[in-house]
Amino acid sequence: IPLDDQPRDAIALGQFLRRAAAQGRLSASRPVLVEKHFWDYVVAQNVCGDARLLRFDRFIGPEENEPSLIRVLAHRLGEFVAKNRIAMIAVRDPALRSILAAEPALRPCASVGAYSLYCSDR
Repeated sequence: IPLDDQPRDAIALGQFLRRAAAQGRLSASRPVLVEKHFWDYVVAQNVCGDARLLRFDRFIGPEENEPSLIRVLAHRLGEFVAKNRIAMIAVRDPALRSILAAEPALRPCASVGAYSLYCSDR
């Protein structure tokens, strides 16, 4: 089966997150919130090597139409990030990027394949 861009992007994201953890930018107490995109979240989590570093923006289960926490909490995203000590947020969806770009508590900090990452200094 040929490897398309989606798994390649998820592999690259997992590698980036593993390096960020090694540099002290992520930890179990300062995780990354990752957009659940098909099965990419499983690939990124496995490549990262430490499931404790990742949280997901949607329920992990059979319901595929679950809305993103980013969209649901858009009006109080900064509060959510601070309360949950989120160090980074990784998204692919352009609409989610727009929400994150408008949040003063976050700043763009990396681009990995199709993923845009936003960092919090809180």
